[in-house]
Amino acid sequence: MKVSNFNAIAENAISSRHESRTRIPRVAIIGTGFVGSTTAYALLMLGTSAEIVLIDRDRRRAEGHAQDLRDAEGFTSSGRILVGDFGDCCSADVTIITTGVGQASLKSRFDGLKETAPILKGLVQDVAQNNPRGILVIASNPVDVLTYAAWKWSGLPASR
Repeated sequence: MKVSNFNAIAENAISSRHESRTRIPRVAIIGTGFVGSTTAYALLMLGTSAEIVLIDRDRRRAEGHAQDLRDAEGFTSSGRILVGDFGDCCSADVTIITTGVGQASLKSRFDGLKETAPILKGLVQDVAQNNPRGILVIASNPVDVLTYAAWKWSGLPASR
C-alpha cells in the first residue's frame, strides 16, 4: 500500500468520526504473519499511527513481533505498539486484516481461497458489526477477490 493511500484512508477514518483532522489514527492489524508484521513495521517507520495494535490467535507470536517493533520505536516519531485482542478493533480507526493461508505451498493465490474466505468472512462481519464507523483494509490473498467479498459481507459503504 502506498503511503499516500494509507494517509487518505486514515484521514477519511478520522473525518468520518467527526474528530480533529490533526489526530493520528489507531490501527489494529489482525494477523501477525509476514504481511501483518511487515505492515506494522512500515506504519511504525512512517509515523502515521498513534497506536498500532497487533492481534493474532497466537498471542505469543503477536507479543514477539511487538517486542521486536518496540526496539525500533526509538528511531521513529510514531506512537506505541500494543498486543491486543479482537475487542481492540472496536476502537480502531483503521482495521487491517492480513490473515490467510500461507502462500508457500500453494500453486496460485486462488488455491487458498476456500480456506481463507470463511475465516475472513467471520472476521469482517464481526469488525463491521462492532466498529461500523471504522475503515476496513483487506490484505489477504487473492486480495482483489477477498476485498470485494469483504465489502459485500461487511455491509459497509465501498469507501470504507
